[in-house]
Amino acid sequence: MRRKSGLWVGVLLAFFLSSGVVWAGNVDTYGIGAKATALGGAFTARADDFSAAYYNPAGLAQIERPQVSLGAAFVDAAVSAEVDYKNDYDYRDGKYVKDDTHLLVYPHGGVVYPFKLFGKKATFAVATYVPYGLWLRWEPDPNVNAAAYNTYESWYYRVVNAAPTLAIQLTDKLYVGFGLTFGSSHS
Repeated sequence: MRRKSGLWVGVLLAFFLSSGVVWAGNVDTYGIGAKATALGGAFTARADDFSAAYYNPAGLAQIERPQVSLGAAFVDAAVSAEVDYKNDYDYRDGKYVKDDTHLLVYPHGGVVYPFKLFGKKATFAVATYVPYGLWLRWEPDPNVNAAAYNTYESWYYRVVNAAPTLAIQLTDKLYVGFGLTFGSSHS
């Protein structure tokens, strides 16, 4: 038993020591599709429009009719905070911090085409979204912005993201789907 425990500890240690550098990000792509966004991303079980290509590709096989959808998301990502340093640091007063983020707008859309494949329900879909301009900028001076120690600028520029996806219903309760995502990003 002790030998097996040592083996597992060694495997876990090798796994954790072999990981690469990881950076945290402040910007989220906010998902795609009006319904999925309104549901807070809890859309994986529903899968009744093109945005399932983003959330649950296998669920696309549940769609009965062809669909074409276009839309845009408007995100007000402006953040403000009042920070009180009086109790912790004597050399600073309370500060009001606000970023310079403008209204973020990105389009999204998709095409869904259900068909039969070897007598089984199948669906081909292409979902696309363009989350360009996701940029947050704070004052870089830590005496003005307490958050400057963590970050003062974060941006994520994606030119386009397209995801062709295929889904098929294998049994009454088993759906399989896969998709490829093509995109170009800069951060």
